[in-house]
Amino acid sequence: MKINFTSLMYFQKVAELEHLTKAAEALHIAQPALSRTIRSMEEELDVSLFTHQGRNIHLTRDGHILLKYTNKILGSLDDLRQEVTCTACGAKTKSDNSFCPKCGAKLPVQPD
Repeated sequence: MKINFTSLMYFQKVAELEHLTKAAEALHIAQPALSRTIRSMEEELDVSLFTHQGRNIHLTRDGHILLKYTNKILGSLDDLRQEVTCTACGAKTKSDNSFCPKCGAKLPVQPD
């Protein structure tokens, strides 16, 4: 498995909650599937992302590094979604439009 946006979102939630079962519940996925995703990420990066202490887990040094970049990547994805979505009606837009094609709202000018 290659690391993708979904796996980064899963990793971010596990890091936030420090608990696989609680993260799986919050993400509405099965805990074994979440565990496989984290294990695949560790294999792809050839690092351990978490240490286990009972039922709780904690980020390793490498896990903290990945979380830093994950937050930047997912934050940029959110920015992208906002930039290409009309804030008035939620319609998808093109960055070269001045007005939303669905509702006619003026779209903010994005700096280059």
